[in-house]
Amino acid sequence: MRDKLLLSDSRFDQYRRESVGLFSDIDLGMDGFRISDEEKEVLNKSVNKTMSDLDSVLNSDEQKILNGIFVRKLKDNKKMNNLDIAIENCRHKMQAVNYSFSLIENEIKNLVPPVYEKLPMNLSETEFINDVILFEFESFLMQVYSSLDVLIHLLKIFYPCLDGEEWIIGFRGGQKAGEKTIASLRASKGVKERKLADLFETEIDNWIDEVHKLRNMVAHRSKVYSLQLFVLDNRKKILRNPQLPSGTDMFEYCKMIKGNLLSLFKKISLDFLPHVSL
Repeated sequence: MRDKLLLSDSRFDQYRRESVGLFSDIDLGMDGFRISDEEKEVLNKSVNKTMSDLDSVLNSDEQKILNGIFVRKLKDNKKMNNLDIAIENCRHKMQAVNYSFSLIENEIKNLVPPVYEKLPMNLSETEFINDVILFEFESFLMQVYSSLDVLIHLLKIFYPCLDGEEWIIGFRGGQKAGEKTIASLRASKGVKERKLADLFETEIDNWIDEVHKLRNMVAHRSKVYSLQLFVLDNRKKILRNPQLPSGTDMFEYCKMIKGNLLSLFKKISLDFLPHVSL
């Protein structure tokens, strides 16, 4: 970057490798900047001319043509810049999800268990609180749901029906996650838009809506209530891993959600975005 060297954190390499390939061959469909023969003539007449010279070199129609070229070029540059930013945002969010997951995994697999002798053994159970897991699970939910929003920002470059007001378009949902995104896709009546809406509906029913509800608990009520962290059966001396309010193992749940998100990103890239022809 100019006169600056940018070095990445090597501890994060395993997550970067997984995300860096996402959306790597997306084609904006511009195929270079094409100009007509008439535009070429105007450009040739404008070579090495200052702005003040152009008034005498070009007539009014030619000046309009030249301005049109500049406007198109600026628009194309903006589209390319928006695409680059949208792809980088998706990759960044996937890395953030992986990061929170890795901390949860490390705490569960490398737990330093409580000292049993110092615990009140007359109680049937003792819950062992782990703040890393508690707060990283909340972060995990936030990052997963945020990933879906940045995915919509990428999709709207290719699906104009999604380019609406921020509070309308995205996975913020209403009564159900993503319902406004799906409504916008269906309202366009396009074939691909309908298939994309069908995909989102399936993913929402399978896993996204549950993430949406858990995330809302964190965002609006401060925490996921009834979440159990490490629970020790004092009589059997068995330590149970963290569980969601539903009784689902937290680590297995996070592992499944992370996999589902990555799979959705890949499916969107493969089936719903244009690719560079090789």
